[in-house]
Amino acid sequence: MRLEEEVQLVQGKGWGTSTVAAEVAAVRRLLGPSADGPLTVLDVGANAGAWTREALRQLPAAHVHSFEPASAARAHLSSEFGSNARVSIHPIALGATDSEATLYADAPGSGLASLSQRRLDHRALSLTHEERVTVRTLPSWLTYTGVDKVDVLKLDVEGHELDVLRAATDQLKTVRVIQFEFGGCNIDTRTYWQDFWYLLSDAGYRLYRLAPRRLIQVSRYHERDESFLTTNFFAQK
Repeated sequence: MRLEEEVQLVQGKGWGTSTVAAEVAAVRRLLGPSADGPLTVLDVGANAGAWTREALRQLPAAHVHSFEPASAARAHLSSEFGSNARVSIHPIALGATDSEATLYADAPGSGLASLSQRRLDHRALSLTHEERVTVRTLPSWLTYTGVDKVDVLKLDVEGHELDVLRAATDQLKTVRVIQFEFGGCNIDTRTYWQDFWYLLSDAGYRLYRLAPRRLIQVSRYHERDESFLTTNFFAQK
């Protein structure tokens, strides 16, 4: 079992927690020379703001829109970034439809908060904290705010990343880099790497998996890549 885990980690499978600096560095690499220029960046599922903080550091001219529906986590965002002209904080979730929904968590402000009532008995956890939140599609939000382009779309919405992407097929023509997390949450939402692979490759993206030493291009779909260990993937136009 230990050997299997080590082999998977070298491939990036399961190497997806506490890797924020490496994640934003990968975004920067995929953007190329334009990483230092003006960018519109969406941090969807910002939680307490670790990814936003790193994006501000590594993408020096970016404006970051941080989306966080959980009130406790959003309080941390507001405390740190509320007066920062390069950050806009949005008290909503992005998803499949414009609606109201329940956000489930094991505690207020938890990074496990999800629009799904996940079953985590095997981790001795229960998502008993509930909060009603507003959900918008990406196209709806763009229309409402007047934002006319997105350069980078980072998604960490605990299993609902595919919902956001499927609702934004027109935007997939123009977003330059997408980062999304894939892992145990996708068991609860019954979504698969295959779903992401076909949606994004058909939209003209090259797909990569973040590993400890590099980005690994995933040039074709294979069932062996259906690993539900937390992994960060990237799509590049």
